[in-house]
Amino acid sequence: MAVMQQASVGVQIVGDVLFCTIVVLMLLLLCWLLVRLVRWAKRRSAGAYLMLAFLPLISLLPIPPTEIKKLQQIKQQQVKQKDEAGEPPKA
Repeated sequence: MAVMQQASVGVQIVGDVLFCTIVVLMLLLLCWLLVRLVRWAKRRSAGAYLMLAFLPLISLLPIPPTEIKKLQQIKQQQVKQKDEAGEPPKA
C-alpha cells in the first residue's frame, strides 16, 4: 500500500512540474510575440502604433444597452426608408 502511495505522489509531482513548465513556456512565448509585435509597430507609421496600443482597450469597454437600442432603431428606420423609396406597385 505504501509503495502505491509513493508512486502516485511521484506521478503527481511529475505532472505538476510538467504543467508549470508548460505554463512558463507559454508565458515566455506570449512575451516574445508581444515584443515582436511592438517592434513591428514601431517600424510602421505612428498611426499603426497607436492603433495597436488602443485596440485591446476597446474590447474592455462593453457597449451600453441604450446604444444597442439606438442602433436597432436606426436599422429599422433604414429598412423603412428603403421600402418607401422603392417603386410603387403597379395597379
